Amino acid sequence: MIRGIAIGILAALVAALSAPGCGRGPESQKSPQGAGAPVAAESPGKPGGDPEKAALLAEGKEAYKSCGACHCETDPGIPWDEDWVVMNEKTTCIEAGAPAPRLRQAIIAYLRDPGTYRPLLVDAGFKPAAGMKTGKISVPAIGGSAYLKASRESVKAGTPPMVRLYWGLEGPERDMVTPAGEYTVINYWLYKRGGKNGEERWSASVTNVDGCQDLVISGDGACRFETDPVVRGSFDVQRKEGAVGISFALYDVGGNRITISRNGKVVHPGFVVLDREKGEIGKGGFGVS
Repeated sequence: MIRGIAIGILAALVAALSAPGCGRGPESQKSPQGAGAPVAAESPGKPGGDPEKAALLAEGKEAYKSCGACHCETDPGIPWDEDWVVMNEKTTCIEAGAPAPRLRQAIIAYLRDPGTYRPLLVDAGFKPAAGMKTGKISVPAIGGSAYLKASRESVKAGTPPMVRLYWGLEGPERDMVTPAGEYTVINYWLYKRGGKNGEERWSASVTNVDGCQDLVISGDGACRFETDPVVRGSFDVQRKEGAVGISFALYDVGGNRITISRNGKVVHPGFVVLDREKGEIGKGGFGVS
């Protein structure tokens, strides 16, 4: 009966992200903050001569270097990013040692600071700089964003080294003007509204330091951001010395790990163990790394 648990877990998560009735329909490409939208907390701002604040931001910048291989700095122009900032209160990037609370505070202050260096934001209102070579990329109907890292050759040719592509919430498949270049997609996020009035914010974040996919954006026609808004699960049972260990992980179509959150809190899939008569003999939850 244990293996059957995965079906229920997966079905619930897939329904939250892909059910046709849970969204509020097309929204502005700018995703203005409306009912239920995450609101960025007040930024600590520039140090302004405050040595404690300056020290905190410096610590946050240094600490975030270990996160930078897998994640880009969040952007206040993307309301959903504030959910990810809040999730850093329990990130696995920082060990649970004595300095952890201070480091978490420093990282969050760094991510919220308006002076933090961020990737170039490319959204519906993007206007390329004079002389910048551009192309088009076709983005999916489900809402989302992606962190693109340019190849060295492209950077030498004038491509911005980091681009944050943001296409808002649900809408028709569409082409977006983007700086031309060869990119690797390090992260991407899928967004979905839920609840009666769209008050629930569901997000699936996908990360692969080696790249979720490669993109070549040029003036020769729109390339396509390939994604499948279907969550897949991997369920494993191990028996050793009379004990049973079970694990469950979520993946996208390319085999990249997925973390799902609702309203800024990570969703931890749970399980129930049944006996042959379908009576409950145990239950618990899976951690999310």
